[in-house]
Amino acid sequence: MQSIPVKGETLLLEPIGNHCRGTAFVNYNHIINEDLHRVFDNICKPIQGFYYGRFDLKVKSIEDLYKGENIKIMELNGASSEPGHIYDKHYTLLKAYKDLSQHWIRLSNISRYNMRNGYKPVSFSTIVKTYFKFIVFKK
Repeated sequence: MQSIPVKGETLLLEPIGNHCRGTAFVNYNHIINEDLHRVFDNICKPIQGFYYGRFDLKVKSIEDLYKGENIKIMELNGASSEPGHIYDKHYTLLKAYKDLSQHWIRLSNISRYNMRNGYKPVSFSTIVKTYFKFIVFKK
């Protein structure tokens, strides 16, 4: 608000995507292919216990993404993340609900798999305590 950019000047308004700061979320699911699966398998394999999540990343080009080059991972969101592509302004509410339903089914399947393999779910009391510690009484 204190300055006016000169014509042609590029100005970074927000370095990371943020819903409340006007970031446009775009569905790019059409670029998913075997090369992309291989790249993310290689990224994820060293992360013990990680089976599903969303990466927020920057990459120079789609070609670099397919090769696994020049990728900057800004954030890794685990099971509590939501599919960001549903916020694309061209995405319908019905498709968003369908994708969220599929997302929750995948998470449920992963949870059952983990429990069969000895992982115990977080207790309800732990969830409530965490909620009050970080949400309700957040300073």
